Amino acid sequence: MNIIDYASKNNLSMKDSSLNEVDSLILSQLAYLYYDKVTLPCRISDLNKNFYDLLGNDRDDLNNLKLIEKVCNSQRFSNIMVNYYVEKNNLVENKQFSAVTFFLETGDIYIAYRGTDGTVNGWKEDFNMAYLSTVPAQQEALKYLDSILALTRNYCYIGGHSKGGNLAFYAAIYSSNKSRIKQVFSHDGPGFPEKIIKSREYQQIKSLLAKTIPESSIIGMLLYNNENYTIIKSSESGILQHNPFSWLVENNSFIHLTKLTKSASYTNKVLKDTINNLTENEKRKFIEALFTVFDQADIKTLKDLSKNWYKKIPPILKSMESLDNKMKLCLWDTIKLLVVFSIKNLTELL
Repeated sequence: MNIIDYASKNNLSMKDSSLNEVDSLILSQLAYLYYDKVTLPCRISDLNKNFYDLLGNDRDDLNNLKLIEKVCNSQRFSNIMVNYYVEKNNLVENKQFSAVTFFLETGDIYIAYRGTDGTVNGWKEDFNMAYLSTVPAQQEALKYLDSILALTRNYCYIGGHSKGGNLAFYAAIYSSNKSRIKQVFSHDGPGFPEKIIKSREYQQIKSLLAKTIPESSIIGMLLYNNENYTIIKSSESGILQHNPFSWLVENNSFIHLTKLTKSASYTNKVLKDTINNLTENEKRKFIEALFTVFDQADIKTLKDLSKNWYKKIPPILKSMESLDNKMKLCLWDTIKLLVVFSIKNLTELL
């Protein structure tokens, strides 16, 4: 079963069965909803009056609708209060940020950060967060956490999917209120540069950081540096495993696996070897060039990487003409790797 089935079947309140990793993913997914047309605070059960108002145009609306219906009618989720929704978008600063706070029946709160959408531009955010210095959304995440902790006296869980997972970890690492944090969840969120992993702030909260990634994870393994993570089974393959509705659940936890697929391990090693050999300035140029190439080749979503890929080669080559040889080689190796991974999951090549 997936998180929709779990929300339907688990009717134990969190007073009777404490928050777990599957609950965290569900609340992280609910952070993708748009609460600006809803009067807050409200119970999750009240959201059944505004199903369609809550949806954006950037993720899996059909599954989101099913999930909303189930949590609204679930004894486990329906009485959770929703409040403190924030959304900030600034194209000039390349900042997209949103967060919401859930008040659990146990007296704890769950602070959920919205992740990226299902587009290649969303991937660009993940690459920026993994390989560049602090991005604006991370600073917003820290401000949001500290402001919620100042407004409340509750102990908190923090989490998010994709970019949201990175934001959750970042906010917890640099918060001045670590004593009130119970656990932090990153669901296939990108990692951090080495200087953060080795920092005193990271070491102080390392034991509370829980990371889950699917067996063919790419996003969650970006710049992985000694983070502890749990590998889980997905009903999808390759890049599409990033979709949280594909993660498989048994009882009150995900179905855990012991290792990544060979294709994911290979892809992540090549990506790291390619990008880590660049200076920070070169990394910035590389990421900008990579996603400029995607834009000019009309690659808008992750599925577009494998759709009629052979027709995209001429515009890709043309868009790389003005780059120096080192950057061309890095880009071409990366694009080939991602295209092959999305087509065959590299299984036939290993």
